[in-house]
Amino acid sequence: MTVPPPTTIVISYRQGRKADTPAGVPIEHFKSIPLPTTRWSTPGFVSFAAPCTRRPGQPLQLAPPDRWWVMGARSRSLVAYNLVSAVPFTGETIDERVTLPVPDRSMQAILEDFAVLDELVDQILPAFFADQNADATIRQDVLHSLGALIPDEVIGWYRLLAPDFFHWLEA
Repeated sequence: MTVPPPTTIVISYRQGRKADTPAGVPIEHFKSIPLPTTRWSTPGFVSFAAPCTRRPGQPLQLAPPDRWWVMGARSRSLVAYNLVSAVPFTGETIDERVTLPVPDRSMQAILEDFAVLDELVDQILPAFFADQNADATIRQDVLHSLGALIPDEVIGWYRLLAPDFFHWLEA
């Protein structure tokens, strides 16, 4: 796949992460952290949403993702929006419900982790979208930051959602 040069990327990872959720995603759904991808016709940020059960003081319970979407990294617009039942984002079936642990860190610590992730991904984003190599230490730092923010119970869902990004990070 030919990817436009990195100078055509108009939004940062932070902007991509904070982009509006598309219409049609129920407000009560769990929304994933968006990840860079080149799997669909243009560089973008891919996310999924999963039905969830929220109860005060209780762990979050997630059903398998039921929809996914890609926001364009150049256009700032919706590139794709699909229900998993019509267009799965993976060839594998995700059918297990998961219970996420109650966070054992403060909200301030989590926000600081997001700030670090934003900074790190912005450093490598042009190289990823241009299918070029990037500093191995920064790629490993991104993996570590993602591991601090994404619970082990759902990291597999993220790997299925953006295998190109994880493969590139781990290369």
